[in-house]
Amino acid sequence: MSGMAFFRKEVTEIVRRKKALIIAIVFAAFALLGIGTALLTPKILDMVAEEMATQGIVMVPKDVTAMDAWMQFFKNIDIPLIVMVLMWAGCFTEEYRRHTLVPLVTKGLKRTDIFLSKVGALLCVWTAGYGLYFLLSYGYTLYYWSDRVPHIIPAVLLEWAFGIWIIGLWAFFSSIASGSFQVLLGVGGVYFLCTFLTIIPKTEKYLPIRLSSGLSLLEEKLAIGDFVIPLCVAGVCFALCIAGGLACIQKKSI
Repeated sequence: MSGMAFFRKEVTEIVRRKKALIIAIVFAAFALLGIGTALLTPKILDMVAEEMATQGIVMVPKDVTAMDAWMQFFKNIDIPLIVMVLMWAGCFTEEYRRHTLVPLVTKGLKRTDIFLSKVGALLCVWTAGYGLYFLLSYGYTLYYWSDRVPHIIPAVLLEWAFGIWIIGLWAFFSSIASGSFQVLLGVGGVYFLCTFLTIIPKTEKYLPIRLSSGLSLLEEKLAIGDFVIPLCVAGVCFALCIAGGLACIQKKSI
């Protein structure tokens, strides 16, 4: 079996085991949830205003704009990404535990092809799921609001790149871990370490975690240039994770 054939097998398994369907449902659900939340906000605020008026407190109603919908877009995306990591945490470790890779390797399939095929399949899932999430959000936003939000495409692409960085971490820890919990611990540990490091002044501008701050770009709290360094750092980290994963899987007992 060639590397491309194994990649096609991985994609087919994702579809056959309904993982693709689950991911599509999760991304679509959160896209619709974000739009629904933005649409319901005026009604909720009106109810609160009426209640506060009975107590002599006047609230000024706020008009909901496309920006509110995109705020929900960036706030909700973390959950589908977490769902993906949880679903694929045992992708490699289950293969190690059940020794299902042994027949493939003995028949000539390279470990490098196995590793890259699994990583490539997850990259495809993330890109397709995130694309669906964006298209639904973009379509409904255009339908309900006529105002335009600047820098939306760069902000969306930065969030996509953040997901790529997370997949790189997943790939590396999957190559060395013996259980799915260890994979989750590794990915989560690096994420929370980066979050913790942001409290150090001027550190955040170097960390890949800044890529998840696309909302700050829309609100013009940050400029596009502020993301160049973390984007480069994320790219280097992804390359190192893939290289490290390829090296580790060569020595891993399968």
